[in-house]
Amino acid sequence: MTETLVAILIFSFVILLIIVMFFALKRTIIKINKQSKDYFLDKLQVYDDLIEEKEKKLKELNDKINDSENELTNTNNKNNTNNNVVFVGNEKNIDYVDEDIFNKMHEIDKKFNYNYNNILDKFIKENFKDDNNSKYKKLIKIRNNFDDQTIFELSSMQDEEVQEEIKNRLQDDISIFDDFMKVNDTIDVQAFVSYLDSIISKYDPYIYVYIPDTEKISTDNSYVKVQIDNSIYKGMNIVYKGKLYDYSLK
Repeated sequence: MTETLVAILIFSFVILLIIVMFFALKRTIIKINKQSKDYFLDKLQVYDDLIEEKEKKLKELNDKINDSENELTNTNNKNNTNNNVVFVGNEKNIDYVDEDIFNKMHEIDKKFNYNYNNILDKFIKENFKDDNNSKYKKLIKIRNNFDDQTIFELSSMQDEEVQEEIKNRLQDDISIFDDFMKVNDTIDVQAFVSYLDSIISKYDPYIYVYIPDTEKISTDNSYVKVQIDNSIYKGMNIVYKGKLYDYSLK
């Protein structure tokens, strides 16, 4: 009788343990699924924002082109009484040319006739500091500990585990995580990585120069990185130490 009772108790305990483990596992799976979806939705949102921005700029450009074409057409209609005019030879006084457009373009080119090298040289002289880059190099080394795979794995952990793993990867710069938590109520891995990137940009020693593809810059400064930005019509943008210096017309 006693052995039967013991067997029943053991069996009941095992059943209870299985039920508890089942609900615990189910809860963990639900959390992992939610965090995974949130992570990939954030990534998709970034791509959507970029596409939307490009479409907006393309629409603005098309609108400007259409406005110019309409203005040109209206001027032509006003000045031409005969729709069958044939221009022969090297006629110079072509009356369908909208001189106002070219005058405006000339004024823009004249106003924004920058010497790119002079601007950059002046900027370097006034702003560039050849500091010790040990802090930047250390932050980059820390950032390498948070690749996409690691971010995904951390997003599937419990908050206590995430906190411990992040601090381990921060080495002796735990204060970065502490400062992040001062302005955040919960541990969001993606938000933390973005916060880390913003800190790195403030220590980044490189000068990022963005110019249109019609221009060129020559410099001996090894910290200057020139990149093409076709959204710039004239001038340049300079990004240094996390700040944007805008010398452009878009």
